[in-house]
Amino acid sequence: MSKFYAKEGQMSMRKCAFCVNYYDPTNSVIAPRLGTGAWEYEANVRKPCRAKANQGVLSNSTCSKFVCKI
Repeated sequence: MSKFYAKEGQMSMRKCAFCVNYYDPTNSVIAPRLGTGAWEYEANVRKPCRAKANQGVLSNSTCSKFVCKI
């Protein structure tokens, strides 16, 4: 899997991997980058989205129903 980086407070953070509706209870797709204020996430991981009737969405997708879980 490919890893990408997102910085808190920037548009790069508005990915499904960081949304409360993206069903990933163990947060296995995201990890903090210590000392940088950035996070890394795995792209193209499909999980159910509670905002979209549990349809599978990719971790690097985005939508208008985004709510940050961090």
